[in-house]
Amino acid sequence: MEFYDCPAPALARGLAVLQQLAVKPLTLDALARTLDLPKASLLRLCRTLETLGLVGRQSGTKAFFARAQVVPIESAGMVGQVETVLSDLAAETGQTTEWYVYNASGMVLLRRADPPRGEVAVVARPGFTQGWSGELDAVVALGLAFFRDEPIDYRSNWTYVAPGERGNLTVRDARRIVAEARESSIARDPQINANGVRRTAAVVARQGRPLGILAVAEYAGLGETPPPGNTTAALVRAATALPGGTFSPDVKTTPDVS
Repeated sequence: MEFYDCPAPALARGLAVLQQLAVKPLTLDALARTLDLPKASLLRLCRTLETLGLVGRQSGTKAFFARAQVVPIESAGMVGQVETVLSDLAAETGQTTEWYVYNASGMVLLRRADPPRGEVAVVARPGFTQGWSGELDAVVALGLAFFRDEPIDYRSNWTYVAPGERGNLTVRDARRIVAEARESSIARDPQINANGVRRTAAVVARQGRPLGILAVAEYAGLGETPPPGNTTAALVRAATALPGGTFSPDVKTTPDVS
């Protein structure tokens, strides 16, 4: 990472630290390896971020973790509008609903709503980041298709090949999944994950610009796969219910699918 090409290198390094810690907690040694920066400099940055209340430190491992996320103002500003849509969608589908926004580290779960009745078993909570590497689920596929401009090394991505069972993805298959998400603007997990959840997600745009991802997290345990039902239709209705929001494949972003 070339921090010295920036007009304010120290600011760039501080933001890079915050982005890395948003993915997962890291010790000072791990952070130094990830960012290729001296530990002394990183310690000063982490302590400054900690003073500002943006970073915390675990008592046992001494690993630093993010207390805040950097997200686009336009996406974050829709939170009030999104909460009503999430609640209505959760009531209609009887499932947990989620709103994700873009962050350089991945797609950040900004808000969620649980169904008024029924079992609530979705683990992800606001602040959780679906990173670009790792599981290529519906949310990450749409994030890569519509939000991420930088090339991705798909060799680190994987998927569930059976309920709760992880399987490897070839680079070709990973690119195909992202291309299909870009084509339809909707993606659905191929299988139930290890927590018994399967997501269907849709990108929400405004005037041709992607704003966020609306998702329904269907819980079925590790038994039978939940049927799609009217989830897709409900997602489209919810996306168009957002003021100024649209569900449309005509978003001005071209993914890395070569």
